[in-house]
Amino acid sequence: MINSPKKRADYIREHRLFAGVGERCQWGPWVLPLYPELIRLHNNVNVHKTAKFIPHDVINWFLRKTNPDGDFGYYERLGCIEIMDNVYISMNCVILPNVRINRNCIISAGSVVTGDIPENSIVAGNPARVVGRFDLYMAARMMEKEQNVPFTHQALSAELANAKWERFNADRLGVSQADTSDEQEEAPRALAETQARIREVLAPLLDGVDLEKETHLIDRHVLDSLGMITVVSALEDTFDCAIPFSQIKAEHFNSVSAMAKLMASLSDAKQTGSPVPGGASAERGEFPATALSPLALDEADTDKSVVQRILEHALRAPDMPAVVADDKATTYGRLADMILSISEWLAEKGVREGDVVCVQAVHDPVCVACYYGVHLLGAVLVPVEESAAESRILAIAEETKAKLIVSLKAPSSASNWTDYAQARANLDRARFTEDVRAVYPAPDTPCEMIFTTGTTGKSKGVLMTHRHIAWYVYSVAKCVEMKKNNRFLLTTPLNHAGGLRRTHLMLANGCCIVYLNGLKDLGLYFETIEKYRITSLYLPPVAVRILLVRTEDQLGRYRDQIDFVYCSSSPLPQSDGEKLRELLPRTRLYNAYEASETPGVSAYDFNTDAPVGNCLGAANEGVELAILPENGELTREPDVEGQICVKSKMNMKEYYLEPALTSSVFRGEWFVSSDLGSLDRQGRLFIHGRKGDVINIGGYKIAPTDVEETALRSGMVDECVCVEERDALGVPCLKLLAVAPDAQAFDTKALSAFLAEQLEAYKVPRKIELTDAIKKTFNGKIDRKAYR
Repeated sequence: MINSPKKRADYIREHRLFAGVGERCQWGPWVLPLYPELIRLHNNVNVHKTAKFIPHDVINWFLRKTNPDGDFGYYERLGCIEIMDNVYISMNCVILPNVRINRNCIISAGSVVTGDIPENSIVAGNPARVVGRFDLYMAARMMEKEQNVPFTHQALSAELANAKWERFNADRLGVSQADTSDEQEEAPRALAETQARIREVLAPLLDGVDLEKETHLIDRHVLDSLGMITVVSALEDTFDCAIPFSQIKAEHFNSVSAMAKLMASLSDAKQTGSPVPGGASAERGEFPATALSPLALDEADTDKSVVQRILEHALRAPDMPAVVADDKATTYGRLADMILSISEWLAEKGVREGDVVCVQAVHDPVCVACYYGVHLLGAVLVPVEESAAESRILAIAEETKAKLIVSLKAPSSASNWTDYAQARANLDRARFTEDVRAVYPAPDTPCEMIFTTGTTGKSKGVLMTHRHIAWYVYSVAKCVEMKKNNRFLLTTPLNHAGGLRRTHLMLANGCCIVYLNGLKDLGLYFETIEKYRITSLYLPPVAVRILLVRTEDQLGRYRDQIDFVYCSSSPLPQSDGEKLRELLPRTRLYNAYEASETPGVSAYDFNTDAPVGNCLGAANEGVELAILPENGELTREPDVEGQICVKSKMNMKEYYLEPALTSSVFRGEWFVSSDLGSLDRQGRLFIHGRKGDVINIGGYKIAPTDVEETALRSGMVDECVCVEERDALGVPCLKLLAVAPDAQAFDTKALSAFLAEQLEAYKVPRKIELTDAIKKTFNGKIDRKAYR
């Protein structure tokens, strides 16, 4: 009969009716729940009088009557409820057993809380889901403090009521009449000057772009991940103001106007000492942490296509998330329906087994459904770059004799061209159930073609079969000890081998793949890791460098969450590997060797007690390794340098319609790569560079990567490239072009001395020069051809 919620909480604490009650708590309900000893309130917990705490359920009692022969244990099941500091539980909320509501949360009216609630959240619904942030809500209420009134027992004066209605109507009128367009808002003089400075900085970096009119630099891919980092560094130098990674978002870099506002806010924060606005904290919502368990791998699955395995997973676990894109999850059941529907739609378009279908690659589940819809028909998929122009798409289609093109936007004049709008309109044609008798493609039929550019600059179509891909997803999963329930974050485009094959790897093994479009938004990258409880990452070496340079030790926050990291596409500098080991000491970190023509060759976990530099591990299952030295005789002898040769169940079928080119890279069953390497006595592969990249100085053959990795290890440069130069007499020598974190403080002699201590004398560059940026290829590798 105690009338005060505060006194009720005090009574409960004094009489130890709950497992615990902290300070400044209010218990609104007039009754105690059953099993109160299973409830614990920490400090400043406010519970509305109509809220209900239920630390038990009696469903077993009902189930035993439904199935008398079943063994459900006891009639009742119990669970604890713990409410951490600073939590407000509103009217008519229901808190169910085995729930912890973390600190700084508001549980909105009518919510049914069925699972743990993350810190700093506002939740609502049945079941309760995160809908907002506590800290932002608190800040908004503080800004509206003039609308607050003291407790008056609901007695409000007429004057105050009228004033409230006047403000209410004025706010609505202001919103309806306000011009919310940033483009129509006249910038103050200082902002206009900032914009002018930014345009001056960006003009040489974005040649040909109208910086006064362009408002979608990121959205239209005018700026890619690497370009973004260059722009950020240039702005930091110009304005002498650090841009935190949480502010590197598309919304801040789409236009010069947005960048000017960002720089102004950072400058203001620097002058006043105010904290810089950060990125929004992630909401975990539907993706709580899941226990990783060993993945059951069966070599017999190498006779199955990836699309067959996806559909089988859909029957076993239809509600498991398969693909996450644009913050939306697609389950295996839904993905299977989409694949079947798309395959029927493509068949109506005339696509048959053996036909070629070009699909423009986007991070979207509809794109994934198109990929596997093509596979299901036994046709050949050709993924095309998302930003490819219409003329480029048409050229690829003509080169591959494509039956159909699926693109973002189809020209009205082309009969064999359709678009994603039509694909979306046909997503619900069919439902995949156990009754559907799908006809799967034969293992040795071609399934996809990836276009790659070699040392000659000529584009080549690498043709793979279903068996090649099946072996890849089996062999790599076994090598990296992939786990069940793995969630894999991928930022690579889906027309590149890295993006496409990692998608195969995850979906064939029943895991979840989360797409993010590049590393342009580093704040969003870490929010995604947090929100979706990511357990593995694909990080090409250039992505590793971006994260280490721009975000310092942020990856270390997830040392207990990330199960493995997979690096490939080019050798990982040893200094970057050492830094990753410091940040993720309990994570398996793989440096892998693979190529478009031969995926999944080997991988080496360099997070060991004694990591070995430049090591790419022993051959994966289904793979053999050898070396082709200059004498032309294949060997497996240790410490012999030459071209890396691979005999593998995953070697490509051919270069499409290029028999002479195909025969030039095969010696019997061995694929002869342009990469130079050697084997050690344990059969492990070591990479030394590419055949065309080796620099010959006075008879000494030098791999530029040796020099570059040593320079990076010095900590004096952020990026660098070692090239061949000619002195005044025409004699060849080495030159190092470097990007320094602080050009003014850069000491050429100190770096030269460091290199002399670490390298043989003939490998020390005679010249060291600073440069603004290192030229890169489309996938982030150093563009060595541009320096030859």
